[in-house]
Amino acid sequence: MTFVDVMHGLFGFIYRGKPVRVSKDISFLVILFLLSSFLASCNPQADLSADPVSGNAPLSVTFDASASTVTSGDIVSYEWDFDGDGVVDMGGADLAKVKHTYGKSGVYDARLTIRDNWGFTSTATLEIKVDANPNDVLESYGDLIPANSTATYRPKCFAVITGEVRDAEGNPLDGVKVRVHNSIEAGKKYGSSVTDGKGRFSLPVNGGLTFTMVYEKEGYLSVHRKVDVPWNDVAVISTVYMRQVDSNESMITLGAEGIQRHVATTQDDASGERTCSIVFPQGLEAYETRLAPDNTEGDVRQLQGEIGVTATEYTVGPNGPKAMPCDLPPSIAYTYCVELRAEQGGIPVDRLRFSKPVVVWVDNFLDIPVGQGIPVGYYDRER
Repeated sequence: MTFVDVMHGLFGFIYRGKPVRVSKDISFLVILFLLSSFLASCNPQADLSADPVSGNAPLSVTFDASASTVTSGDIVSYEWDFDGDGVVDMGGADLAKVKHTYGKSGVYDARLTIRDNWGFTSTATLEIKVDANPNDVLESYGDLIPANSTATYRPKCFAVITGEVRDAEGNPLDGVKVRVHNSIEAGKKYGSSVTDGKGRFSLPVNGGLTFTMVYEKEGYLSVHRKVDVPWNDVAVISTVYMRQVDSNESMITLGAEGIQRHVATTQDDASGERTCSIVFPQGLEAYETRLAPDNTEGDVRQLQGEIGVTATEYTVGPNGPKAMPCDLPPSIAYTYCVELRAEQGGIPVDRLRFSKPVVVWVDNFLDIPVGQGIPVGYYDRER
């Protein structure tokens, strides 16, 4: 195909020996298209490889761009951005092969940009994954190991569980003891951490498991949370909110002739107003079941005299979902949750059984139709 000046103001081309006239505008588009296609074919092509592409920190990586090509001319610059932050860390005409050491763990997008003597560029990226050095993790966080820990920490799987605790109003809560649940093998050996003035805690463990963490503070409802803890990493638990035990306490006389009733503090929020009441029948007997060391039921003893009773609702206000006693299973909706407590002589009675049914009454603040069945469940902290 040959372009010719057919006549003034018109251009054309020779096709199969015959002139074909086209307007100047059309011919310009044809020329522009051919020119752009030509230039595109001249663009350099960056090619990037690395060895290794993963490993523990500090990780020394050799980058190779020698397979990069240009159609014409030469590559006049290799520009290296090892962490993908947009800043050129190294550049030059003779840097087709370079080395870089990653000192910290993380996932990095190494970026290579080549430039030819026409000014055209081409870019290639490669992901580099750097894992934490086991010895560095233990050395960095080893001072967090509590004094009451008797565990043996293995550098290969050493990890730290951390999080924050707040009260029902959202203020940082200090003095909360955080520990691994006893159901976890060697859970007791990890000791416990205590939240600081900002409500924060950190507890080292050997990772690779799903842990159940226990939050405890005198005068507050205990809370459990599950967390997956990988090796050589920091596992962060979502902020936990803890509620104080209800201030209304009733002393119930066991074996009394009359009916007795406990009334909790009335709660009122966006869900409505409600009060939890507990009705104790006459002639009631109470029995405490003590747990054996393996968390199975052990000795049973009958309680005498009086027991102090409280009922504290978890599901109050906007922070209610974060104050629940445990993580809700997928099949359970957030609705209403109350903790019923009994103590005798200032000592909590964890497992209490009565000789007769005890009725728990809550105002129908959800407007559930009369006669409709309501599913009820409970959470066993020991298991």
